Amino acid sequence: RIPFALGQYRFAVGAYQAAAGDFQRAADGLSGVAKEEALCRRGAALLGAGLTEEGISQLKDVAGRKADRPVRARARFLAAQAEWKRGKAGRAARLLEGLMKEENDFTLPALALYTRALRSSGRETEAERRFNELLERYPESGEAEEARRTHFLKGETETGIEYFVQIASFR
Repeated sequence: RIPFALGQYRFAVGAYQAAAGDFQRAADGLSGVAKEEALCRRGAALLGAGLTEEGISQLKDVAGRKADRPVRARARFLAAQAEWKRGKAGRAARLLEGLMKEENDFTLPALALYTRALRSSGRETEAERRFNELLERYPESGEAEEARRTHFLKGETETGIEYFVQIASFR
């Protein structure tokens, strides 16, 4: 448990590369859901350290395992968000499609990002359908407000989603 706690601390203070090492050491000594959680956090730390390819790969690995559903959802969302940030809207959309199938903690921010990714990928009809779904399911949310404000803008970053991930990723 010490490497995991140290990883949490280092992540919180912005020492992402060191946190990634701590989470890997924690994962090596854990099994089951705890191991998957450590690996997911390692992926997030790698992204924070600027090791985008390695971070996305780690997160996709966790998302593809038979991990705990919330851990899989978080890993998939973080990987999609990283793809979006580096301008790979199509890849982000494909990752987010899996999150649209079941209700989870990331359904709302994933739907908002998915709408933007679809629009940036030229899938306007599907983007419009998802935009309307977002407004109907979550009319009072910050994501819906942001979607209304930027409805016709393309390629803009979802800053509201970034803050949500920071809060929801590490409860």
